[in-house]
Amino acid sequence: MRLTIVLDTDDSEQPDDAKEKAMVDAMRIVKDWASHGAEKLGDAASNNPLTGRETKGVIQALLDKGNFNDNARDVKAKFERLNNLEGPIGGDSTDLGKKYDRSDAWKALKDDANSEHFNNFLLACRADIDEEQFQPINMIRQRPIVPGSDLHRLWQQGESGTEWNKLKDRIQGVTQYDESPEGERKEVPSAIFFNKAWIDEQRSRNPPFYAWTDELFSEVTDKDALTTFAKKGEGVKDSKGRDLHIRPADALYDKSFHRSLFHELFHLKAFGDMHDDESDDSHGAYGFANNAELQNRENPDLLTIIATNIELVKSNGYIVGLDGSAKKK
Repeated sequence: MRLTIVLDTDDSEQPDDAKEKAMVDAMRIVKDWASHGAEKLGDAASNNPLTGRETKGVIQALLDKGNFNDNARDVKAKFERLNNLEGPIGGDSTDLGKKYDRSDAWKALKDDANSEHFNNFLLACRADIDEEQFQPINMIRQRPIVPGSDLHRLWQQGESGTEWNKLKDRIQGVTQYDESPEGERKEVPSAIFFNKAWIDEQRSRNPPFYAWTDELFSEVTDKDALTTFAKKGEGVKDSKGRDLHIRPADALYDKSFHRSLFHELFHLKAFGDMHDDESDDSHGAYGFANNAELQNRENPDLLTIIATNIELVKSNGYIVGLDGSAKKK
């Protein structure tokens, strides 16, 4: 599995070094999350009760239905799939017109009949939709899309000029691929599209694309944080009319671009072809409370929350509790 980057899809040929660095760093970081997470999950699944106790503490509420050790090993195996991820391809050129998705190296993969190019993927900083046609066309993957679909709405939100925090029912990212490609479609890679408004919001941070500030940690570790965040969900419905169950840890998840990318990777066919759990038994595919209740290990957000909780301990020294609270070690 190989990837490259679509830095932008407008007519500008101006290099965007900050965006490029953010995308390259993001891929490196999520691969580190997966590698470190797999190692810690292996420790937590040990039959020695003294091994991996800290990791077990931050993921137990998400994997305690059935046999915890077996569940942890299953997630470990899913994380290890990312070991085979190569790229970004084509980043060596200094010529923007020959870089990443425009590079000779990426074009060579398309022309290689043995490369299964449809399993490779593009990481796109924005969607590119042509509405001039009878049906909207995804110009990056050259395929019609359904009006009002998630990708169509992501594009509309990004092109609206509305600030990210003011958007309603906002969508961070969407993954697309051909289910059973034939003929020329085998030469079309899968793609992860990010909302331009989400990227712009990430860039506005200080430092850019940094999620976990001292101010945010102070908010989620406040002594009344569980009550405060629960109240934020009172009387609020999601896009399907369901009550929101918000925990302090959800604020840490929601701010992180790397967490969003980690989530989208597991939608790709090469990494499991997983779908957001919107079954009748589900209160929603997202968030700590919903995933602790459902514990569907084929739901990308469960895997992502597990990886994020492990990373918070490693990089920041914060522990997510069994109830979705957060505290400093």
